[in-house]
Amino acid sequence: NVVAVIPSVFCANTAARRIAENVAGAVAFCHPVGCSQVGLDLELTARGLKGVAANPNICAVVVVGLGCERFRPQELAESVAATGKPVETVVIQEEGDTLKTMEKGVRLAGAMAQAAAKQARETFPMADLSLGLKCGGTDATSGLAANPALGWVTDAIVAAGGRAIFTEVTELIGAERILARRGKSPADSEAIRTTIDRMERRLSAATASREVRHRSALISPGNEDGGVTTVAEKALGGIYKAGTAPISGVLNYGESPGRRAFTCW
Repeated sequence: NVVAVIPSVFCANTAARRIAENVAGAVAFCHPVGCSQVGLDLELTARGLKGVAANPNICAVVVVGLGCERFRPQELAESVAATGKPVETVVIQEEGDTLKTMEKGVRLAGAMAQAAAKQARETFPMADLSLGLKCGGTDATSGLAANPALGWVTDAIVAAGGRAIFTEVTELIGAERILARRGKSPADSEAIRTTIDRMERRLSAATASREVRHRSALISPGNEDGGVTTVAEKALGGIYKAGTAPISGVLNYGESPGRRAFTCW
């Protein structure tokens, strides 16, 4: 239940970070994008930042803009307002300088944090829970202990009507047939195979040049030290965190999962 301070462009990162550092209960979500982008590249940035702001763990948002970026801070603020959350916008070029922006931002975020602190904790059913799953440092025990434990939790949440989302398509290569068998429908199974196959082809194209062969290994030295030597080994251990429930959706980057219950990536 935090106040998010989100820069609409990386140029405003420092101001956003300083604002959050001076407000208890505020978190800055800095990033390296928002300018010098066009087309789908910029659209994915917009979707991603809007998605962060819509996260249910965030109760209010302060948008910090520079004033000349392509992804306008007003667009981000409007998307937040559409969720019903309190939102304020502070723009460096409109305030006159970074120090004035920080001063105003601290004041706005501080008021939001005070209001959030007055909210009472409430219980909620597991059907309202969304679990995001991310790979950690993989070794030979990951598929025997940590990932199966997460899979047990995932199954419990999905069985109760909630949802779990797992990602990192590059680390699913080698397990596509197993995952495809879990597709809730033939279309879901085909989407799983297509998604992983497309990623494998992209990786093959990106590593085809001899000039970059020395930087083309998906398995890290840490993986090898832990006893994992191939992508398939990593995938077969990693998919345990997704449990055993049917997979009923594949999301595109930046796409909102909506309210339906499923497990996907």
